[in-house]
Order: sequence, then structure tokens, then C-alpha cells
Amino acid sequence: MDNYYFMLDGESSLDHGIRLQSPLSFSKPSRKYETISIPGRNGSLHITEQAFDDVICTARCFELSEGAESAVGAAADWLMAGGLRRLETPEDPDVFRVCRIVEGYETDVRANTLGVFDVEITCQPERWRKSGEDEITVGNGQTLTNSWRESKPLIKATLAGSGQISINGSSISFLSHTGEIWVDCTAQNAYFDTENKNNLISVTNGVFPVLKPGENTIAFSGAVSNVRIIPRWWTL
Repeated sequence: MDNYYFMLDGESSLDHGIRLQSPLSFSKPSRKYETISIPGRNGSLHITEQAFDDVICTARCFELSEGAESAVGAAADWLMAGGLRRLETPEDPDVFRVCRIVEGYETDVRANTLGVFDVEITCQPERWRKSGEDEITVGNGQTLTNSWRESKPLIKATLAGSGQISINGSSISFLSHTGEIWVDCTAQNAYFDTENKNNLISVTNGVFPVLKPGENTIAFSGAVSNVRIIPRWWTL
């Protein structure tokens, strides 16, 4: 019997006795759009957004053990722990997804040795590249190549005064500071450890830098002595 499985937050479903009847299957996410009905006009007007819908995956699971009913209950406690979870599958080893499991399910227990149940997994649309979690130290004027979609990196700067970091002409300016400042371009937040540093930065036109598909030139000046980037590569 094939042991199809998945990983949640680094733990294998097999460690909880949960096997899959087949590997998890995900469809491509659909782009979000707004539908507007205009009086006197045939059909509807669709306004496309620069965002994608969640992806829903139904996993057909089973527990095969003595006391299957209690085993399924213990598995449910793990599956339904709540919050956002990191989901990985052996079929797609280079990526991970961010998911949430909130839907209850009915269980079919047979002879208390086999428990079969479906789990609905709601995933955010991104397939995050594990390579995008690696920290890259960049030199002044160095180019990073993004082979995926536009990403919003985490930028770590070491300063001994004031300075500036520019990515493709979009800049982060730093007031005088000695030490590190981390700029999260997704959360649009600056900090180090648990200390807020938003009062020490400003960005061009209020827009945080991104890594566009293709080549991205990183330049820095002033008292910026070291720049490290976690690029957060992703695709669909």
C-alpha cells in the first residue's frame, strides 16, 4: 500500500497515523475580479484585480489501526489546531503552501480498525519556493534574478549612520542609526528583533521595493555597510 502523506508545520501526517488514498491535488488559483451590472447593457462588466483566490483541496484520509475511532479523534486534534499552517507534500518538494484547516468532517469507522474521513484544506494561492527562504548577502550594484513572480522581500541592513538602499530605483532611506534594521516589504514594517524601527525609514512615494521578474539591481550608499535579502520567491 502506498503511503501518501503530507506535512503540516514540519510534522508528517504519517506520524499521526494519517494516510492519503491519493496525493493532494491542487488546481491553479483563479484571478479575482469584480462583476458590475450596467443597466441597458448586455452581459456584465468584469474588472480584474491584481490578486488571486484561495485554492481548496479535499484530502481523502484514513487511519488503519486498532482503536481507529480514538485514533481519528487524536488526528483531528492535530489537524484542527487552528491558525495558518505550513503545508508541504513529497510530490512538490521544492515549494510549500500556507493553509488553514477549519472545516469539520464526518468519519466512517469500520470494525474500529479503519477510519475514513475527508479534510478540506484551504490554501493561499502562492506556492512559495523554499529557495526563497535563503538569506542572500548582496554587494553594492549586484543583480538578483527573479525567475518567478513579483516578490516582496525581507531586507536586512547594517548601518553606522544614515544611508539608502535602492532596488530598481525604488529606495528605502534610513535616518542615522548604528546596528541592524530589518525592512519587511510584505508587512510594510521596519524592526529589529522585537523593537519597532518605522520611525527610522522612509520609502519612495510610500511604496516599498519589490523584486520584479527578471533582473533586479540592488545599490546602497551612505553608512549602509551590509545588505542581506530574503527574496521570498513564489509562483502559482
